[in-house]
Amino acid sequence: LVLIAGPSHPLPGQDTKQAEEAAKALRAKYQQAALAGGDSERGKKVFASEKAGCAKCHVIEGDEQRAGPDLRVVGDKYSPDQLIRSVLEPSASIHPDYATLVVTTAAGKVHTGILRKRTDQEIQLLDAESKLVRIPLDDLDEEKRSPTSLMPAKLAETMSAEQFADLTAFLTT
Repeated sequence: LVLIAGPSHPLPGQDTKQAEEAAKALRAKYQQAALAGGDSERGKKVFASEKAGCAKCHVIEGDEQRAGPDLRVVGDKYSPDQLIRSVLEPSASIHPDYATLVVTTAAGKVHTGILRKRTDQEIQLLDAESKLVRIPLDDLDEEKRSPTSLMPAKLAETMSAEQFADLTAFLTT
């Protein structure tokens, strides 16, 4: 397990500035590892692993709709730097089709996900597990867009720099 310190999770004895510097240094380490190259076969295993959780929201084959973008051709659409940043800082730039919607029901229950469909009767969201959540419009109290991606912000905590390089190699092939 890699421990990541950041502005929201400073290590004991760290102030916010130290935590920001530590997080920045860690991002640079992971970026450097990814740009140096990795093994795409090992990266495919990282992608499919429960620990990384990529396959919960992203498709690399098939037609299933999930909460995250289809990644089959992501390596053709984005430069390695853009791809690395998208994984390490998912909220830095969010495509409008994958903006997080926060819906509160009249009973006060909060649902967070990606808008799949809106009808005259309900809102359908895909949550962080890509499970379909249906909220009747009659039960809707509030809905708002979140500036935070549904993708975990601290994904690097789930893998080593080498595994991150492998994952990036896989996504760019």
